[in-house]
Amino acid sequence: MAASDRVPCPRVFKLLRESGSGESQSPSLRLPTDGDALHEPLQLQVRRLIPIEYGLHDVGCEEGKAHDAADVSLGHAFSGSGPRVVRVGTHALIAKSRTTLWNRLSQHRGVEKTGGGNHRGSIFRLIVGSALKCREGLTGPHSWGTGSDIGQAARQLGADRATLHVEEVHLEIAVSEHIRAMPFLWLAIEDPPGRESLRGPIERNSIALLSNFQRDPLDPPSGSWLGHHSDRERVCGSSLWINNHVEERHDPCFLGILERLIEKPQA
Repeated sequence: MAASDRVPCPRVFKLLRESGSGESQSPSLRLPTDGDALHEPLQLQVRRLIPIEYGLHDVGCEEGKAHDAADVSLGHAFSGSGPRVVRVGTHALIAKSRTTLWNRLSQHRGVEKTGGGNHRGSIFRLIVGSALKCREGLTGPHSWGTGSDIGQAARQLGADRATLHVEEVHLEIAVSEHIRAMPFLWLAIEDPPGRESLRGPIERNSIALLSNFQRDPLDPPSGSWLGHHSDRERVCGSSLWINNHVEERHDPCFLGILERLIEKPQA
């Protein structure tokens, strides 16, 4: 698929840019504020999580190119200093799920008090950590990505759980620092948890639209993007911190739904 076949709706991305700059009047899409504290999950229940990458940051942040969607045409992208989306995620796609946006965001960003986190509870953390290991030429921790929890990893490797924790904590902290440097936007999609939720289609189609996997790049990352060091072909090829849906093709109709959700008044 050529990049010209993936030109997004300028109106949608104009709203995204306005929200990122604090100029948006769209009530359902915005940056978090100081009032969005971690202890207020009900206020943020069932929100849309869209971490984005800002260009021209110092080492430790996501540094890369960005596009102004109004300048995307004829298969090429205008690169500048604005945001480039590097991950689109959601939650509560299973009936009766109690997961909220802030719950999921907390799993990605790590533990506030210690600076650490749990990469076994966040695929985002797992792949960022693996890329950091590769970029820095680290041989450990050898337990990274092993087991569904650290206890299972210790049993599989015949190691002491406490020892594995000590070995992993420094990388967990580095992952937290890297992810926390990424600003994000959230968009309310407040239908009930389950397979019929619009969150699933919006997520899949957004990823499919943004992905560069096995196609002409719509907006390639900078040479310094950490994702180039990922051990996952789909991360490197898609230019996203995502392993699923990157090979799919988007349905252009979803952009109209996305725009309506962005402009939908808050209840």
